[in-house]
Amino acid sequence: SLFQITRPTPKEEQIRSARLPENEFRNLVLESHEIIWPQVLDGATTGAATFYISVDRSGQVREVLPLHTANERTNDSARRQLIKWKFKPALKDGIPVQAESILAFTLNTRAWGPSAPLNDTEVRGLVSNAVEPVFPHGKVASGDSCSVMVAIDSEGYLIEAIPGTGTPGLFQACYQAISKWHFRPILQDGEPRPYRAEIKFQVP
Repeated sequence: SLFQITRPTPKEEQIRSARLPENEFRNLVLESHEIIWPQVLDGATTGAATFYISVDRSGQVREVLPLHTANERTNDSARRQLIKWKFKPALKDGIPVQAESILAFTLNTRAWGPSAPLNDTEVRGLVSNAVEPVFPHGKVASGDSCSVMVAIDSEGYLIEAIPGTGTPGLFQACYQAISKWHFRPILQDGEPRPYRAEIKFQVP
């Protein structure tokens, strides 16, 4: 027969999957780190968060998906941290299998990092590749200014930027410049932490 299987796949080579309750899945954790929630600029600062996590037969995380979070701007940062967790292989009939579960967390975007936003001088000290904005020619005047509020996570990723004060219409040019900057997290007791900051620009 065209579809005849001449040699069945050994059990230890078969790809099987198990959906586990949260407590059982957490018991497989070998290495985890408390999630360092980024300091969002607006929206909910605390609340619930749930993530779908799947691991392969060796216990390596292969997928992390946010299902519900009180503030979606925290999703990417939390996902990058959860994907680094390490698990023991899940066993079914004594054989390692793929496993998946849904884990719940308490989100608190003010638990880590400085309580107040950094000022322009402080944040520029944590930046490399600080290119300046290219303002639209003929549409701005010398001395016009704008500020941008940013949120940087504990790995130095820019997760959010919103207009601050200043001359209307300059935000886009300022944001395009900031999006090219390389940020470092702030260190507190030697540990990388997230922060908010206000960055200021002035038209020459």
